[in-house]
Amino acid sequence: MLFLIAAWGLLAVIVGVAVWPSARHVSETVPAKSEPTVSASGGAMPALVRWVPSRYRPTALALILALVSLPLVALTLAPTSAADYMFDQPIPATALGQWSAAASAAFISALVAGRFGGKVVRRHAIAGACLTFVIALLVAIPALPLFPAMLGENVGVGRVCLDGCWALTATNNLGYGLFSDVFFMLAPLYEPVPVLTLAVGVGVWTYLVRRLPDA
Repeated sequence: MLFLIAAWGLLAVIVGVAVWPSARHVSETVPAKSEPTVSASGGAMPALVRWVPSRYRPTALALILALVSLPLVALTLAPTSAADYMFDQPIPATALGQWSAAASAAFISALVAGRFGGKVVRRHAIAGACLTFVIALLVAIPALPLFPAMLGENVGVGRVCLDGCWALTATNNLGYGLFSDVFFMLAPLYEPVPVLTLAVGVGVWTYLVRRLPDA
């Protein structure tokens, strides 16, 4: 219980730091003398989103990175058939269920976290990246079974056994994921490689977003 309280307390601190205007952000709002414009395209990746309106570029970058990381997430995710959790050895999910679950978690979390995290990482790189990572994780957990459910697949992730076994997020009860968000800090114990991939992706995304031009 203390660990749970500490994790949510730390999240509250991160939120406070991330949304509080930094000195750099405040100084940028003060009119300055006109200077020659310097290109800050940020390389090949930002060039892919130059055609996107500036306020949507962080989201576009997040979706591109989600697409790049999808194979690694799908191949390391360990979903099982949600219909077979009553057995000691649950049956692995089908390939369609595994890939659709990975896509659901990756793209929906990128869409939401990229939209809300774009502004905060421009203010505070570290706190903004941490907040974006947590938002992505909180969205990915309940979002994971959505695509498989639409495709008629039985998928569950995060097997827990206490006087019976169930999945922390599953297609047979989509509400489980929302409840499991309370224990989001335990996600690395169940799916370490996808969570690590998310952390690395958020770090790369933060670096690219802070190099994006404002217009």
